[in-house]
Amino acid sequence: MDLKRCLSGCPILEDLLTIDIRKATEGGFETALSNLVRATISPFDITFKAIYNVEFLRIIKMDEIDHNKNINAYYKDFPVFCNLIHLEILFSDYDHSWNNVAKVLQHSPKLQILLIRKRSSNYYTYRKDWESPNSIPECVSSHLKTCTIINYEGWKGDIQFSRYILKNARFLQVMRVMVSRIASYRKSQILEE
Repeated sequence: MDLKRCLSGCPILEDLLTIDIRKATEGGFETALSNLVRATISPFDITFKAIYNVEFLRIIKMDEIDHNKNINAYYKDFPVFCNLIHLEILFSDYDHSWNNVAKVLQHSPKLQILLIRKRSSNYYTYRKDWESPNSIPECVSSHLKTCTIINYEGWKGDIQFSRYILKNARFLQVMRVMVSRIASYRKSQILEE
């Protein structure tokens, strides 16, 4: 079945789940699903422009964006998620980029709940440092109430991102950091940092 035709025939769709169907949709689905409230997607299944109106968004395999050669094209017409209040980002690979998280935050002005689930690794892989953006996203300074990081390993980028949230989220009520089992032997060191 052609996903583009299927979604085009569902103008009042409110809840969408797509996982690894990008091969079935050449170039992705771009028509705006304006009634969509909840979406769980893998990158490149559907463009972010098509789901701009969601209140809840779960991005599975966010790290695939890092490994794509057309990354600039992917972010070219990145929409503002005016209604997004709950965002979950799941990394499927050991290597991930906090910069992609920051890009989504910059475009989510009303975000209140952020959950990031990392995949933990029992071996060291290249970990990118993270430099905080020059400007603080509106959601971080004015709306973010809850931030959860699961499988926190205490790498430099993890610490930089956590500190950035703690320093700049003026309305933050809950910050949950769940240390991965693999990094639990370093738990006291991580807590100190």
